[in-house]
Amino acid sequence: MKYLSLVLVLALFLANCKQDQKSAVADSETTAAEVATDTTQMESSSRPEQGLQGEDYGETEKLDTPKDKTLFSFLTTNMWEFTRGIEGSSFPNGIVGKWIVFNEDNSYQTGYWENMTSQGTWEIDEKTKTLHLTPSDTNERESQWTIRAKSNSMVLSGTERYGNNSSQVFLARRLSKPERSY
Repeated sequence: MKYLSLVLVLALFLANCKQDQKSAVADSETTAAEVATDTTQMESSSRPEQGLQGEDYGETEKLDTPKDKTLFSFLTTNMWEFTRGIEGSSFPNGIVGKWIVFNEDNSYQTGYWENMTSQGTWEIDEKTKTLHLTPSDTNERESQWTIRAKSNSMVLSGTERYGNNSSQVFLARRLSKPERSY
């Protein structure tokens, strides 16, 4: 009788283990699906080049069209307004009124609202899509950015060269400097 009870307990235990393995496999499949869903959501939010167009990116303004498909023309057509930092970036999210103008003579000006706060020179590497900014003021740091461009908006992602690689920011093409709404 003891032997039969022991066999029954072992049989129940083994049957239970097999069910646990099946449920563990099902749980891991569910977990994998959840992770894939989470990753998809993360990718859509961390890949701004896929969703650059939006109500805040100049769709209501009649903007000039770049002369050709080079990044040089893309940057020098109209001016750019910093719209927001990207989540997880060291670039501040509350950027209101900041702008930059890239001139065809490779000079630039940047500022807040109607005031210019900085100027310098810029150069672009069309192959690597890298933008290099050199301020005229020696107290300001140089910076290098990778450009992801789409229509009337772009994302600048800092590179390691000058230590601004944790910065990412959305910019939108504009016809004029941002105006304060008092």
